[in-house]
Amino acid sequence: MIIHDAADTFVTLIHAALLWAWTLGAAAGLVLSTLLFATRPLIAPTTRAVRRGIRPIWTRGRARLARARSKRDYGEAA
Repeated sequence: MIIHDAADTFVTLIHAALLWAWTLGAAAGLVLSTLLFATRPLIAPTTRAVRRGIRPIWTRGRARLARARSKRDYGEAA
């Protein structure tokens, strides 16, 4: 009877450990998928632009501003 109770306790502990591992894995998967879902819109446009050889939008602002300023200065000088 003692051996049967010890084996039953051992199986219960193994089962509990497996359930904890499964629960932690599911929680980690949920967090990881949420982070990937949230950051994909930030990463995807940049990788597409790099693939096509286009600079990202945030780098074009200063160049466009400088072009507009130089055109304005040129127009005033003429």
